[in-house]
Amino acid sequence: MPWGKACLICGVLSFSLPVDYVSAAEDTGAGGDIASSAQHADPDGPAIVERQLQDADEQLIRSEPYLHLLGTYQAWSPITSGVSIQRAIALALKRDVSLAAAREQVVEADYAKKNAVWSYLPRITASTEFAQVDQSVINTDNQVFQEGDATFKTLVAQLELVQPIFDLARIRGLHIAEGERAASRAALVAESHEVVYTLVTAYLRALEKKAQLDGVEQRLKLLGEQEQNEQKLENTGFATGDASDLIALEIGAAQSEQISLSSQYSMALVELSRMAGHPIDQLVPVQVSEEVHRLVDSGSVESLIRQALTDNPRVNLQRLETLGALRSFKQQRASELVPTLDGFFRGEYEDREASRFGGGSETFDNTIGLRLAIPLLNASGRGYTSREARSQYHQAVLREANLLREIEVEVATLMPRLAAEHAVLAQADAVIEASEALVERAEKAAGTGFGTEMLVLRHSLQLELAKARAEQARYAFLTTWVRLAYLIGEPIEVMF
Repeated sequence: MPWGKACLICGVLSFSLPVDYVSAAEDTGAGGDIASSAQHADPDGPAIVERQLQDADEQLIRSEPYLHLLGTYQAWSPITSGVSIQRAIALALKRDVSLAAAREQVVEADYAKKNAVWSYLPRITASTEFAQVDQSVINTDNQVFQEGDATFKTLVAQLELVQPIFDLARIRGLHIAEGERAASRAALVAESHEVVYTLVTAYLRALEKKAQLDGVEQRLKLLGEQEQNEQKLENTGFATGDASDLIALEIGAAQSEQISLSSQYSMALVELSRMAGHPIDQLVPVQVSEEVHRLVDSGSVESLIRQALTDNPRVNLQRLETLGALRSFKQQRASELVPTLDGFFRGEYEDREASRFGGGSETFDNTIGLRLAIPLLNASGRGYTSREARSQYHQAVLREANLLREIEVEVATLMPRLAAEHAVLAQADAVIEASEALVERAEKAAGTGFGTEMLVLRHSLQLELAKARAEQARYAFLTTWVRLAYLIGEPIEVMF
């Protein structure tokens, strides 16, 4: 009868959670039309969020790491002078939040490795249990106990030491932790490379917008002078108003371009300031080293692809992540199939005061032995997770293959493009030289009376347009070069 009651109670308890869950789901509409329920706002939601935000203000304000990290990476300090690209890189490497998080992941990986070593050291636990027992002796052949009921208290204190002797899953865990240490450091290198590349690209974009803005302002100045000369000719009767109208149209178009470029330049400065962690409103023109031209003339596309597939920090990181996925799969499979062997020592003190009808006992047991655990079926209670780990390993391999293909294709595409842009840049410089020569001849002719100021202004406008095209070609070439250097793993910061 007692066993029947116990089974009935266990059955009720085991089914109570699913029943309550189903009823709650029915009350809240779970499993029904989720979209329709999501359309209604939660009236208690804002109050719940507000209470938690108040708790955050009260608790985080007393946390020293929170105040230190938030103050370090959120505070802004003004910079009044121009910021060179080298200084912007140094600021970003010092204050970038993603880099700080990557450094913390290195610390976390070091602790994980230590914890993996600790997992193979002895485990010592102590426990104490105090209880009151209501006992019913239903049937016994012990003359001391006899049949009847008794109530007594017990005290059990236990000290246990367990030493893993052989556990292949824990050994695999040591390998995984060591791999994660390497992966965290590779992630830090990859993040640094990414930060430098992103900042340099943003800096070049801002310089390009500034050069375009300066070129438009210079064109507006020349167009204004040309408009004044045309008005003088109209006043003297030597010109009609058609030329003035065309100049006015050019001025209007240049003014619209000026407004657009000014907005783009401001947004580029905002993005650059966010990356550097400081407000930046003045830039310094970049001077590139000869390494730029060396990269253009260096070897074949195949050699650059080989360099990219071995030196790119993202490739190295992904390869380590693939290795980690493989080790995780092996660890899960070992935990499901390989027996474990532990040695243990247990000391147990038990006090059963006045138990069993006037008796009682006080004992101390020392137990030492070996424990062999053989996984037979669903040993972890979570099924066979090695199949999930194997799928995750396959996904990691596919991610690595996709990354390698992506880099290979982009390097193969960028190298011819870089050479073409280098040729365009050289051609743009030649056009500038020719335009400067035309302006110089026009000025000499105007000075001797064989030319006009209008011709000088036209050639000056052509020179400004040639300079704008050259600046655009220059920054396009630099941007492509920076991208190629980023892909093949070259240190970008040493090139400026």
